Amino acid sequence: MTEYWTASFLEERCAFYRNAFLQDGTATERELLDYWPGGPENPEEGRDGWTVAYGRCLWLLGRQIGREEASRPDTSTAEAALLAALRGDPHEVELVAKEADGAPRYLQVHPKSERALAQCAERDYKLAMLGEAFRLVESLPPAEGSDLHARLLSEIAYQHRVLVWIVCWPGPTSPVGDDLVRPDPPDWTAELDPLDIYHVCSAHQRVNGRRLGLLSALVAQHPNTGARPSWATIAAGAATQLGISSRSLLRDWSLEGWLAQLHLDASAKREAAEAAKRKVG
Repeated sequence: MTEYWTASFLEERCAFYRNAFLQDGTATERELLDYWPGGPENPEEGRDGWTVAYGRCLWLLGRQIGREEASRPDTSTAEAALLAALRGDPHEVELVAKEADGAPRYLQVHPKSERALAQCAERDYKLAMLGEAFRLVESLPPAEGSDLHARLLSEIAYQHRVLVWIVCWPGPTSPVGDDLVRPDPPDWTAELDPLDIYHVCSAHQRVNGRRLGLLSALVAQHPNTGARPSWATIAAGAATQLGISSRSLLRDWSLEGWLAQLHLDASAKREAAEAAKRKVG
Protein backbone atom coordinates (compact mmCIF):
# COMPACT_ATOMS: atom_id res chain seq x y z
CA MET A 1 0.00 0.00 0.00
CA THR A 2 1.12 3.53 -0.72
CA GLU A 3 2.74 5.37 2.19
CA TYR A 4 0.87 8.65 2.46
CA TRP A 5 2.11 12.14 3.39
CA THR A 6 5.77 11.41 2.66
CA ALA A 7 7.77 13.93 0.63
CA SER A 8 7.78 11.63 -2.41
CA PHE A 9 4.02 11.02 -2.23
CA LEU A 10 3.23 14.74 -1.93
CA GLU A 11 5.64 15.60 -4.75
CA GLU A 12 4.00 13.01 -7.02
CA ARG A 13 0.50 14.39 -6.32
CA CYS A 14 1.68 17.96 -6.88
CA ALA A 15 3.18 16.97 -10.24
CA PHE A 16 -0.10 15.34 -11.25
CA TYR A 17 -2.14 18.44 -10.42
CA ARG A 18 0.42 20.79 -11.97
CA ASN A 19 0.07 19.05 -15.34
CA ALA A 20 -3.73 19.00 -15.08
CA PHE A 21 -4.00 22.67 -14.09
CA LEU A 22 -1.65 23.86 -16.83
CA GLN A 23 -3.47 21.83 -19.49
CA ASP A 24 -6.96 23.13 -18.67
CA GLY A 25 -5.95 26.68 -17.75
CA THR A 26 -6.86 26.47 -14.07
CA ALA A 27 -3.52 28.02 -13.08
CA THR A 28 -0.43 29.56 -14.66
CA GLU A 29 3.10 28.28 -14.21
CA ARG A 30 3.86 31.26 -11.94
CA GLU A 31 0.85 30.59 -9.69
CA LEU A 32 2.19 27.10 -9.10
CA LEU A 33 5.95 27.64 -8.90
CA ASP A 34 5.61 30.44 -6.33
CA TYR A 35 4.34 27.79 -3.90
CA TRP A 36 6.72 24.99 -4.91
CA PRO A 37 9.48 24.19 -2.36
CA GLY A 38 12.03 27.01 -2.39
CA GLY A 39 9.63 29.43 -4.12
CA PRO A 40 8.96 33.00 -2.93
CA GLU A 41 5.79 31.90 -1.08
CA ASN A 42 7.28 28.65 0.25
CA PRO A 43 10.90 28.73 1.41
CA GLU A 44 10.63 25.25 2.98
CA GLU A 45 12.20 22.14 1.46
CA GLY A 46 11.50 18.41 1.68
CA ARG A 47 8.28 17.15 3.24
CA ASP A 48 7.39 20.53 4.77
CA GLY A 49 7.81 22.27 1.43
CA TRP A 50 5.73 19.72 -0.47
CA THR A 51 3.01 19.89 2.21
CA VAL A 52 2.61 23.62 1.51
CA ALA A 53 2.66 23.00 -2.26
CA TYR A 54 0.02 20.27 -1.92
CA GLY A 55 -2.20 22.62 0.07
CA ARG A 56 -1.94 25.11 -2.78
CA CYS A 57 -2.92 22.41 -5.29
CA LEU A 58 -6.03 21.58 -3.27
CA TRP A 59 -6.93 25.29 -3.22
CA LEU A 60 -6.57 25.43 -7.01
CA LEU A 61 -8.60 22.24 -7.32
CA GLY A 62 -11.49 24.17 -5.74
CA ARG A 63 -11.15 26.75 -8.52
CA GLN A 64 -11.28 24.03 -11.18
CA ILE A 65 -14.31 22.37 -9.56
CA GLY A 66 -16.18 25.66 -9.24
CA ARG A 67 -15.75 26.33 -12.96
CA GLU A 68 -17.02 22.84 -13.83
CA GLU A 69 -20.06 23.20 -11.57
CA ALA A 70 -20.95 26.60 -13.03
CA SER A 71 -20.95 25.18 -16.56
CA ARG A 72 -23.03 22.07 -15.75
CA PRO A 73 -26.71 22.44 -16.74
CA ASP A 74 -29.26 21.52 -14.08
CA THR A 75 -32.11 19.59 -15.68
CA SER A 76 -33.50 18.16 -12.43
CA THR A 77 -37.23 18.40 -11.77
CA ALA A 78 -39.32 17.45 -8.77
CA GLU A 79 -41.01 14.68 -10.75
CA ALA A 80 -37.69 13.23 -11.91
CA ALA A 81 -36.44 13.35 -8.33
CA LEU A 82 -39.60 11.58 -7.20
CA LEU A 83 -39.10 8.71 -9.64
CA ALA A 84 -35.41 8.40 -8.78
CA ALA A 85 -36.26 8.33 -5.08
CA LEU A 86 -38.84 5.59 -5.54
CA ARG A 87 -36.34 3.49 -7.48
CA GLY A 88 -33.64 4.16 -4.88
CA ASP A 89 -31.24 5.02 -7.69
CA PRO A 90 -27.58 5.24 -6.66
CA HIS A 91 -25.22 7.51 -8.56
CA GLU A 92 -22.18 5.92 -10.22
CA VAL A 93 -18.84 7.72 -9.99
CA GLU A 94 -15.92 6.85 -12.27
CA LEU A 95 -12.60 6.93 -10.44
CA VAL A 96 -9.33 8.44 -11.58
CA ALA A 97 -7.44 5.16 -11.09
CA LYS A 98 -8.11 2.32 -13.53
CA GLU A 99 -8.23 -1.43 -13.13
CA ALA A 100 -5.06 -3.38 -13.87
CA ASP A 101 -6.31 -4.05 -17.43
CA GLY A 102 -7.09 -0.37 -18.01
CA ALA A 103 -10.83 -0.72 -17.53
CA PRO A 104 -12.57 2.07 -15.60
CA ARG A 105 -13.25 1.71 -11.87
CA TYR A 106 -16.48 2.89 -10.25
CA LEU A 107 -18.06 3.63 -6.89
CA GLN A 108 -21.78 3.93 -6.24
CA VAL A 109 -23.26 6.62 -3.98
CA HIS A 110 -26.54 5.54 -2.36
CA PRO A 111 -29.64 7.28 -0.99
CA LYS A 112 -29.27 7.28 2.78
CA SER A 113 -31.43 7.04 5.88
CA GLU A 114 -31.89 9.89 8.35
CA ARG A 115 -29.41 8.22 10.71
CA ALA A 116 -26.74 7.88 8.02
CA LEU A 117 -27.32 11.46 6.85
CA ALA A 118 -26.88 12.69 10.42
CA GLN A 119 -23.48 10.98 10.47
CA CYS A 120 -22.63 12.66 7.14
CA ALA A 121 -23.69 16.02 8.58
CA GLU A 122 -21.34 15.46 11.51
CA ARG A 123 -18.47 14.84 9.06
CA ASP A 124 -19.45 17.95 7.06
CA TYR A 125 -19.30 20.08 10.20
CA LYS A 126 -15.88 18.72 11.18
CA LEU A 127 -14.57 19.29 7.65
CA ALA A 128 -15.82 22.88 7.71
CA MET A 129 -13.99 23.49 11.00
CA LEU A 130 -10.83 21.81 9.69
CA GLY A 131 -10.99 23.89 6.51
CA GLU A 132 -11.22 27.09 8.54
CA ALA A 133 -8.26 25.98 10.67
CA PHE A 134 -6.28 25.19 7.50
CA ARG A 135 -6.91 28.70 6.16
CA LEU A 136 -5.67 30.19 9.43
CA VAL A 137 -2.54 28.03 9.41
CA GLU A 138 -1.78 29.13 5.84
CA SER A 139 -1.36 32.67 7.14
CA LEU A 140 1.46 31.56 9.47
CA PRO A 141 5.13 31.64 8.44
CA PRO A 142 6.06 28.27 6.86
CA ALA A 143 8.46 27.44 9.68
CA GLU A 144 5.62 27.68 12.21
CA GLY A 145 2.80 26.16 10.19
CA SER A 146 4.34 23.22 8.33
CA ASP A 147 3.67 20.61 11.04
CA LEU A 148 0.13 21.89 11.53
CA HIS A 149 -0.37 21.77 7.76
CA ALA A 150 0.48 18.07 7.68
CA ARG A 151 -1.67 17.24 10.71
CA LEU A 152 -4.66 19.12 9.36
CA LEU A 153 -4.32 17.54 5.90
CA SER A 154 -4.18 14.10 7.54
CA GLU A 155 -7.34 14.75 9.58
CA ILE A 156 -9.17 16.22 6.56
CA ALA A 157 -8.26 13.10 4.58
CA TYR A 158 -9.50 10.87 7.42
CA GLN A 159 -12.88 12.63 7.72
CA HIS A 160 -13.35 12.44 3.95
CA ARG A 161 -12.58 8.71 4.08
CA VAL A 162 -15.30 8.14 6.67
CA LEU A 163 -17.78 10.24 4.67
CA VAL A 164 -17.05 8.32 1.45
CA TRP A 165 -17.37 5.01 3.31
CA ILE A 166 -20.84 5.97 4.60
CA VAL A 167 -22.31 7.26 1.34
CA CYS A 168 -20.90 4.37 -0.72
CA TRP A 169 -22.13 1.71 1.70
CA PRO A 170 -24.83 -0.29 -0.19
CA GLY A 171 -28.40 0.57 0.73
CA PRO A 172 -29.77 3.25 3.06
CA THR A 173 -27.96 2.17 6.22
CA SER A 174 -24.52 3.16 7.53
CA PRO A 175 -21.51 0.95 8.36
CA VAL A 176 -20.62 3.24 11.27
CA GLY A 177 -22.08 2.37 14.66
CA ASP A 178 -23.50 5.18 16.78
CA ASP A 179 -21.13 4.28 19.62
CA LEU A 180 -17.97 4.63 17.50
CA VAL A 181 -16.17 7.88 18.30
CA ARG A 182 -13.46 7.34 15.69
CA PRO A 183 -14.42 4.65 13.16
CA ASP A 184 -11.77 2.88 11.12
CA PRO A 185 -12.65 3.19 7.39
CA PRO A 186 -11.49 0.43 5.02
CA ASP A 187 -8.15 0.66 3.23
CA TRP A 188 -9.68 1.35 -0.20
CA THR A 189 -10.84 4.76 1.00
CA ALA A 190 -7.20 5.79 1.55
CA GLU A 191 -6.33 4.96 -2.05
CA LEU A 192 -8.80 7.43 -3.58
CA ASP A 193 -7.55 10.49 -5.42
CA PRO A 194 -8.76 13.84 -4.00
CA LEU A 195 -10.66 14.34 -7.27
CA ASP A 196 -12.46 11.03 -6.63
CA ILE A 197 -13.47 12.26 -3.18
CA TYR A 198 -14.82 15.46 -4.67
CA HIS A 199 -16.90 13.58 -7.25
CA VAL A 200 -18.25 11.21 -4.58
CA CYS A 201 -19.24 14.18 -2.38
CA SER A 202 -20.87 15.88 -5.39
CA ALA A 203 -22.82 12.70 -6.13
CA HIS A 204 -23.87 12.57 -2.47
CA GLN A 205 -25.20 16.12 -2.82
CA ARG A 206 -27.21 15.16 -5.90
CA VAL A 207 -28.55 11.89 -4.48
CA ASN A 208 -29.23 12.97 -0.90
CA GLY A 209 -29.28 16.76 -1.03
CA ARG A 210 -30.71 18.03 -4.29
CA ARG A 211 -33.32 15.27 -4.56
CA LEU A 212 -34.50 15.91 -1.01
CA GLY A 213 -34.72 19.63 -1.71
CA LEU A 214 -36.88 18.96 -4.75
CA LEU A 215 -39.01 16.40 -2.94
CA SER A 216 -39.60 18.74 0.00
CA ALA A 217 -41.42 21.06 -2.42
CA LEU A 218 -43.95 18.28 -2.94
CA VAL A 219 -44.86 18.07 0.76
CA ALA A 220 -48.37 19.48 1.10
CA GLN A 221 -48.77 22.89 2.72
CA HIS A 222 -51.46 23.73 5.24
CA PRO A 223 -54.43 25.13 3.25
CA ASN A 224 -54.86 28.13 5.58
CA THR A 225 -51.39 29.03 6.87
CA GLY A 226 -49.28 27.77 3.97
CA ALA A 227 -46.92 26.14 6.50
CA ARG A 228 -45.54 22.64 6.01
CA PRO A 229 -45.47 20.08 8.84
CA SER A 230 -42.22 19.53 10.72
CA TRP A 231 -39.93 16.65 9.72
CA ALA A 232 -40.70 14.94 13.05
CA THR A 233 -44.43 15.07 12.28
CA ILE A 234 -43.89 13.79 8.75
CA ALA A 235 -41.67 10.93 9.98
CA ALA A 236 -44.15 9.89 12.66
CA GLY A 237 -46.97 9.85 10.11
CA ALA A 238 -44.89 7.91 7.60
CA ALA A 239 -43.95 5.26 10.17
CA THR A 240 -47.60 4.78 11.12
CA GLN A 241 -48.69 4.64 7.49
CA LEU A 242 -45.98 2.12 6.57
CA GLY A 243 -46.64 0.01 9.66
CA ILE A 244 -43.09 0.20 11.05
CA SER A 245 -41.42 1.81 14.05
CA SER A 246 -40.02 5.33 13.80
CA ARG A 247 -36.62 3.89 14.76
CA SER A 248 -36.69 1.49 11.82
CA LEU A 249 -37.89 4.21 9.46
CA LEU A 250 -35.06 6.59 10.38
CA ARG A 251 -32.37 3.89 10.43
CA ASP A 252 -33.27 1.45 7.64
CA TRP A 253 -35.23 3.45 5.04
CA SER A 254 -33.74 6.06 2.76
CA LEU A 255 -35.09 9.48 3.68
CA GLU A 256 -35.94 10.36 0.09
CA GLY A 257 -37.58 6.97 -0.47
CA TRP A 258 -40.16 7.18 2.29
CA LEU A 259 -40.77 10.87 1.60
CA ALA A 260 -41.56 10.05 -2.04
CA GLN A 261 -43.82 7.16 -0.98
CA LEU A 262 -45.63 9.43 1.45
CA HIS A 263 -46.21 12.00 -1.29
CA LEU A 264 -47.62 9.41 -3.70
CA ASP A 265 -49.91 7.92 -1.05
CA ALA A 266 -51.21 11.38 -0.16
CA SER A 267 -51.74 12.19 -3.85
CA ALA A 268 -53.63 8.93 -4.38
CA LYS A 269 -55.91 9.68 -1.41
CA ARG A 270 -56.61 13.20 -2.68
CA GLU A 271 -57.46 11.91 -6.15
CA ALA A 272 -59.74 9.23 -4.68
CA ALA A 273 -61.54 11.81 -2.54
CA GLU A 274 -61.97 14.16 -5.50
CA ALA A 275 -63.28 11.30 -7.64
CA ALA A 276 -65.79 10.40 -4.91
CA LYS A 277 -66.98 14.02 -4.72
CA ARG A 278 -67.47 14.15 -8.47
CA LYS A 279 -69.41 10.91 -8.37
CA VAL A 280 -71.69 12.18 -5.62
CA GLY A 281 -72.12 15.51 -7.38
